[in-house]
Amino acid sequence: MRHVFRYRLEAEVTGGEEVVLDEDASHHLARVVRRRPGAAIELVDREGRIWPAEVLAPGPPTRARVGDLPRNLPDRPRARLFVGAAEAPRLDLVVEKATELGAREIAVFSSERADRVPRDRAWEKRRDRLERVAAAAALQAGWGVPPTVSGVLAFDDVLSTPAPGHGYLLDPEATTALDAALDRSPAGDAEVCLVIGPPAGFSRGEVAAAAEAGLSVVRLGDGVLRTETAAIGALAVALAIGARH
Repeated sequence: MRHVFRYRLEAEVTGGEEVVLDEDASHHLARVVRRRPGAAIELVDREGRIWPAEVLAPGPPTRARVGDLPRNLPDRPRARLFVGAAEAPRLDLVVEKATELGAREIAVFSSERADRVPRDRAWEKRRDRLERVAAAAALQAGWGVPPTVSGVLAFDDVLSTPAPGHGYLLDPEATTALDAALDRSPAGDAEVCLVIGPPAGFSRGEVAAAAEAGLSVVRLGDGVLRTETAAIGALAVALAIGARH
């Protein structure tokens, strides 16, 4: 089965119409993957709907005809990921993989042991990059709309976000495993909120504050994981258990 490439259109789409892809998408389709007339592709409109389409002329610019109906998309998992400020490559990886898994929001926060916390102007540049990473990952994974990328939040704001019984802070010294805590979580439509520390972890005071705020303090396995590994692993576990419930 040949891979079907997916491209974003910054416009509303109507079934059966002919559209023209932008310069970057046209270059990729015509010069990089070398699709020919009649090739199947998918187009994501600005509302996040994914439409089947057929290449009419590869160009560039590429012209394509949209199919009659958009395809049905799976419901995005009700999960939010909060991750401590870390080096840019680590955050890029977290955003890319969390987007692929289906997180609705990814937020960066500051904390006692976080270093290299970007200031306002630096964060705007960093967020622009993270949003581009999320947009590309959402296209690849087949989510119509990428997650929200927000930050830099204060740690206290993170603790006040989860609905009662739906917040989980990862700490390698915790005695309760994440999967066990998720299995005991209350039913309902509230989003699961996962809080992952920066590379240096949380202070004991922050762990105590999280427990006092009503978050479950949990571990993921027996080792001490890097920030990006913990974030991706915890999200995968939460989504797998959520799919069972």
